[in-house]
Amino acid sequence: DKPKIGGKQYVYKSRKDGGDQMDFEEEGPNIHAEFEAEHPGVRVKAEVLPWSSDEQRQFLVINLEGGRPGFDVMMLDCIWVPEFAKAGWLLDLTPGVSREELSAHFPSAVEAGTYEGRTWAVPWFMNVGLLYYRADLLARHGFSPPATYAEMLEQIRVIRAAEGNPRLAGYLWQGKQYEGLVVNVLEGLWADGTSLLDADNHLFPDPGRAEQVLRFLRMLIDTGVSPGWVTAADEESTRRPFGNGEAVFLRSWPYAADLFERPGSPVQGKVGLAPLPRQVADRPAPGSTGGAHLAVTRQSRHPVEAMELARFLTGPRAQRAMTASGATKPTRMALYHDPELVRASPTLPRIHDLTLAGRSRPVTP
Repeated sequence: DKPKIGGKQYVYKSRKDGGDQMDFEEEGPNIHAEFEAEHPGVRVKAEVLPWSSDEQRQFLVINLEGGRPGFDVMMLDCIWVPEFAKAGWLLDLTPGVSREELSAHFPSAVEAGTYEGRTWAVPWFMNVGLLYYRADLLARHGFSPPATYAEMLEQIRVIRAAEGNPRLAGYLWQGKQYEGLVVNVLEGLWADGTSLLDADNHLFPDPGRAEQVLRFLRMLIDTGVSPGWVTAADEESTRRPFGNGEAVFLRSWPYAADLFERPGSPVQGKVGLAPLPRQVADRPAPGSTGGAHLAVTRQSRHPVEAMELARFLTGPRAQRAMTASGATKPTRMALYHDPELVRASPTLPRIHDLTLAGRSRPVTP
C-alpha cells in the first residue's frame, strides 16, 4: 500500500554541523534544504531503504535491536508503530504533540500512530483501499457502481458477455502471499460484518463467517471472475492490466488514480472511484487505511532536532509539496480541498471522502 517518494523509502539522519544530505530533486521543492535553512547548524541525510516492506522492516529491526541504530527519524509503515513502541524503540512523542495538532490529520491515521493512549508516531502520508471501475463500460450497459459484491458479479457477467473480449478480466485484487493479501482479507471480513480481532482482542470472533469470506475470495478465482494469477499479484501487477483496459474492476490504493489519467493512458477519462462493495446491503465495507508515519528513535542523540524534522515533514508545507509531486496522498485533510492541488488532481475530494470512511487495521503489536 506504499507508493514511495520517487519509489524509495527513507530513514532520516540529523547531524549537528556537518554530514551528508540528499534532496528531493525529482519531487520538486527541496524540502530538506528548506528545513536546514530554518534550523541553522542542522544537516539532514536521507538513506534509501529496500523496496519491499519486509526488507525495510528487517533493516530497521536489525539496527534497532543493536541499540545504536545510527538514525534519528524513521519512516514506519502504519502497522509497525505498536510493535516498535512495545519493543521500546520509539521516543514517546505525547508531551510534544498536542491533540489540536493531530486533529488536522485523518482520525484513522492518528489512531494508527497511537498505542496504549500515547502518541508514538506522527502521520506522514495516507492510503485507503478503494474500488476502481471502468465508468465507460458501466455507463454503456446501464450500470451504476456496484454497492454489493452480488451487484459487481452480475455487472461483470453482463459486460463480459456483451463486450465479447476474451482478455477482459472481471475483478483484479492483490492475492500474493504478502501484506496486500492480508489487507484484502481484512476488507472482506469487514464487508461481511466480522473482523480479525474483536474489542477484547479475541482472534476471529466469528470463525464461520471468516471462513465464508475466504471461500468467497477463492470462488472469485475458481469461477474466472478473477484470473488465477491474482494469487501471485501485488499492486503494480494488478494496476498495469487495468490501466491497459484489460479489466472491469480493480481494488487498489489512491496512488493509481493519477496514473490512469496520464496523457496516453488507454483508460484516460474512463475510470471512476467508488467504495469497496459490501457483502450485504446493511453493512458498511470500509477500505483499509494505510500509509506511513514518522517516528523518532529512542536512542537518538538529537531528539529535539529529530522531533522538529518529523514535525516539519508532516506539516502542511511539506505534505503539500509531496502531494503536488504526485508521489503520495496527504494525511492532512484540508489539502484534499486545496484549489491548486485539486486542479492538478481532480480526484482528491473523492479520495478524501473514501479515506474518511476507511478503517485502521488492528492496532496491535
